[in-house]
Amino acid sequence: VKVSYNGGTPAIRDVSGNPAAAFANYQVTNTTTTVSPLYGSVSGRTVTIVFGQTLSSNYLPSTSQFAVLENNSTKPILSVSVSGQNLVLELGSDVSTGSVVTVSYQQPGTASRRLQTTSGIQIPSFSGFVVSNYSSTVPVGPSGPYDYAPGGGISIRTSAASTDSRMSAGGRAVLRYKLSATTLSEAWQRANASGVRRVLFTVPASQAGANVELPVSALLEARNKYSDAVFAVSYSDVVYELPLKAIDQQTLSDWNSRYSQSVLLIEIDTGNATNTSRLRSAMSQRNYTVVAGPYAFTMTLMSGERSETLPKLSEYVTRTITVPAAINTQQHTVVWLDPETGAIGHVPAVMTTAGNETIVTFRHNANAAYALIRNVTSFTDVPANHWARNDIQLMTNRLIALGRTNSTFAPNQPITRAEFAIYIVRGLGLEGSKRDASHFRDIPANSELASYIGEAYKAGIISGVSSDKFDPDSPITREQMASMMVRAARAMGVEMLTTRTQAEILAPYKDAGSVSNWAKSDMAKAIEAQIIKGLSATSLGPTRNATRAEAIVMIKRLLQYLNLM
Repeated sequence: VKVSYNGGTPAIRDVSGNPAAAFANYQVTNTTTTVSPLYGSVSGRTVTIVFGQTLSSNYLPSTSQFAVLENNSTKPILSVSVSGQNLVLELGSDVSTGSVVTVSYQQPGTASRRLQTTSGIQIPSFSGFVVSNYSSTVPVGPSGPYDYAPGGGISIRTSAASTDSRMSAGGRAVLRYKLSATTLSEAWQRANASGVRRVLFTVPASQAGANVELPVSALLEARNKYSDAVFAVSYSDVVYELPLKAIDQQTLSDWNSRYSQSVLLIEIDTGNATNTSRLRSAMSQRNYTVVAGPYAFTMTLMSGERSETLPKLSEYVTRTITVPAAINTQQHTVVWLDPETGAIGHVPAVMTTAGNETIVTFRHNANAAYALIRNVTSFTDVPANHWARNDIQLMTNRLIALGRTNSTFAPNQPITRAEFAIYIVRGLGLEGSKRDASHFRDIPANSELASYIGEAYKAGIISGVSSDKFDPDSPITREQMASMMVRAARAMGVEMLTTRTQAEILAPYKDAGSVSNWAKSDMAKAIEAQIIKGLSATSLGPTRNATRAEAIVMIKRLLQYLNLM
């Protein structure tokens, strides 16, 4: 989140009447700041109050700091505990159905006994907070086969699933875990009450793969009730986060209406599934060092003997790999096998190392095989003191950019229109589309170039220099690059916004008048997003050709802006 203040009239002033100075793109932390109770519930003798942030278990008030009234009569409190965002009070006796229950909290004088969040924000005193008695209606919190889930929401225990023995896609004997519509419905009700509409199911790591079956009717019900509902599968060191809106609703509805007892099967497999074997073979041929995986992710709609595989989702979804080691994130990348090009491709990923563990979070829309590899490149023409050396190494290690030869990168040479489009497509992890390249007569059909240019055209990232010509080998100008990057963000569902007018953003540059009319809006957006910068404080160079090094740095900034790196 970034905030800008433009000044003007009326101005923000301090208590002495002095106007505040203007500022731009001040970055603030995007986090919930609500520390007062959001809502609460009663189940039997358990009172649960939900807050907007995770509470610290290291700071627990005593029972004497709370007061619980049932219909204005005091209820004895036996214990106080916290779990995630929830404060839990255990009472001495059950609360009657229909009673009005209020909770008050008096912040104690001793700091170590004050209720506070894990970020150190103290919960202020509150009085007469009304909680609902859900003892016989809506389920709340952990009980029975439900727990609070790591990462938020509700976790369903394996004991809640029925099982039978099956063979996985990788040819291994596994247990298939089947969750009933009733179990899922209650899980999402509890997740909704927790404030995070996420349901997690963990497959034991002792299994040879994850094999989880969900009734389609339950998925449709949850999607209709909760637009942001997520079902997550955790297996070994992998978590697959599936927003229900990423599955085509019409497809689910058709299966639910046409076939009885239709289910969705979610699989995570490390065996010799077809797509896993192909990826493993391709990585071996390139001598890549495999650090984790390959993992085959598969989704299949089934009813009796009928089945339909869902190879793609309607949006990028998140998958996480936990590596039990601190790795050099500059030298690692997540990869897949592009079915169009048959080549190993980059998958957008953010890697975070903490202690002896690295969290690799990657985003993609395909149900395919993925692996984490180590890849180290070097070029004889990129010396240690080159200004863009680190970014060139990062982008080539991640298989986004390529050298002109195996040993040279040509960092100071102009980048071509084709190269820039290819690197954007590879950076976003898009699947190739040769068919869509037929729009341009100067792109060879059935070539690898056609796959990338076709996909860039299909995604709306590029347009030709004429109605049927792309001019792939010509150098690209800085204003053309700005336009491509704004369109690339739009293709990922992100619209670059500005806090100032177009004229205000371009005003510092003496050559702003040479920006083509068609490019002015996109140039302003790219500057405001800090993806493209001036050649100097007063020079923009909109029609100048960019070097390969400059282009690589801009694409890296674009991916970071989109949270894809």
